Amino acid sequence: MDPKNIRHSLLISVLDTLFGSLSPETIAEIEAGIQWLHLKKGDLLFRQGDTGDSLYILVNGRLRAVTNAGTKTERLLGDITKAETVGEMALFANEVRSASVFAVRDSELARFPKQLFDEIKIKCPQILIPISNVIINRLKKANIPDSGKAEVKNVTIFPASPGLDLSQFIDQLVEAISEICSVFHLSSDRVDQLLGTKGISQAVVDTPEEMQLLQWIEEREGILELLLFEADSNDSEWTRRCIRQSDRIIVVGRNGSNPSPSILEQQLIDRPDNAYSPEKNLVILNPGKTQLPSGTGDWLKNRKLKNHYHVCENDTGDIRRLARILTNRAIGLVLGGGGSRAYAHIGVLMALKESGIPVDLVGGTSMGAVIASQIAMGKSEEEMINLQKMINDKVKPFSEYNLPIISIYGRKRLSAAMKEYYADIQIEDLWLNAFFVSTNLTKAESVIHRSDSLRKAVTASMSLPGVLPPVVENNELLVDGCVLNNLPGDIMKEINNGKTIVVNVNPKEDLLLEDSFEELPTPMQIIRNRLNPFRKHVKVPTIMKIMMRSNLLHAINQEEDIASRADYYLQPPVQSFSITDLKSIDQIVELGYEYARKEIPNWQI
Repeated sequence: MDPKNIRHSLLISVLDTLFGSLSPETIAEIEAGIQWLHLKKGDLLFRQGDTGDSLYILVNGRLRAVTNAGTKTERLLGDITKAETVGEMALFANEVRSASVFAVRDSELARFPKQLFDEIKIKCPQILIPISNVIINRLKKANIPDSGKAEVKNVTIFPASPGLDLSQFIDQLVEAISEICSVFHLSSDRVDQLLGTKGISQAVVDTPEEMQLLQWIEEREGILELLLFEADSNDSEWTRRCIRQSDRIIVVGRNGSNPSPSILEQQLIDRPDNAYSPEKNLVILNPGKTQLPSGTGDWLKNRKLKNHYHVCENDTGDIRRLARILTNRAIGLVLGGGGSRAYAHIGVLMALKESGIPVDLVGGTSMGAVIASQIAMGKSEEEMINLQKMINDKVKPFSEYNLPIISIYGRKRLSAAMKEYYADIQIEDLWLNAFFVSTNLTKAESVIHRSDSLRKAVTASMSLPGVLPPVVENNELLVDGCVLNNLPGDIMKEINNGKTIVVNVNPKEDLLLEDSFEELPTPMQIIRNRLNPFRKHVKVPTIMKIMMRSNLLHAINQEEDIASRADYYLQPPVQSFSITDLKSIDQIVELGYEYARKEIPNWQI
């Protein structure tokens, strides 16, 4: 088919969609005066600050508008899709371009020089209405937080090793995704069969065959929620086209094989991130779940990824978890710190499971990090409770008093227990993608632990300043994450494109005095009171409770903001339990369960 005929058909279609019915004479004038432009993914249409001398209509593909491209203040404004105009604001206002625009798909555009556009709008002033609507809608979106977030429609599965057979995995994944949304699986062989033309999937760029192929793909993109592209295991036109059409690339490898990026991966995927780069993730297939994965660090060290995921082959639950992640429906669970009150997290987890709500990613701070680590390891709620009881009974973490130079308590027994439990587990080897938050006391900044030693990350995350000694990392001091970010829902939002559940176990009010005092009694007065069996014992908060509460004030003051940004927010009423009440674990777990069990039915999830 002649490229001119294809472009003519495409132009008629988009003009009708955008402007409605135009006369044959107007269409002929437009067709004679426009200039056709073909952009590959990553090509620049125009740069912010350029002279606005023309308007473009996107006939096929997708574009992305960005301000301050390539700088620290880069901001994504949004995507331009088929039958939308671009560049109209600069043309109307006679100003320079207000943003840079890149192709994020292979794209066909019709360029209207200013003179042609001025002539057409005089003859057909009605065309200004849809263009004005485009401008108004974009201005509205600019004032909505996250409205410019890139949409994920096309996902490419890319084999980490040449010749790696992923057919069974992909079939299982497509089946799992189809339970969630409409999905279309495209491989080179399937495309050739569906279009009835052998080799059309390998069509060379900017040929009539490619135009036909891209139009066919875009039609499916318009009616389906997700296209799953299966790249060839070799360097082919189809493999390169899959990369160019992708919003997200999933590199899939099998544990035990060579973890280093292949030459093909380095050439096609490992490029600098920019406004048009697809999001890059890694999936590692594991043979079983009898033990945690290992060696993940070798897979990560030479790749720049957003996330990595472990999947047990033929495990329906893992495949469904990946399907939720790929369709932006994953559930991220964020657990805040709060001493023994964090046992309520276990009860919340029980209620989530009972309600059929999965946990796909997890993160936490302080005692929330302890519980989160066990969830990511695949431990059951019963195992978590038994572990905490063992630590409370045998380790007694708040009985190892220290000469109070660095901290009130020592950590010798606790460290031994942590070493026995966590051994040399690495965060990246956990079954669930997880993060843990500590505070760099030296640099006054939050630290997000997503790799390296799990034991060190959890220990740092729960080392409350003054209560436990800081953790040393590169001659810097790491302390409890609650100092700066006790409820890291913001971090989960960056990691997970789905929904976020935040669980807060810190009450707004705490340490209410039961007795009336004009001022607190002195230590000697308290001791004498305790020694007198005939007097009512005064109840005052201990130094540890005061320090723990003080470290949590920042998080408590941010509570309303955190709650507003979470998709789902839970705050079990744990205020009747002391922050150091280690013996009431069963009651606190039950309270968390009963509270969450009543709240969850109110969610629309």
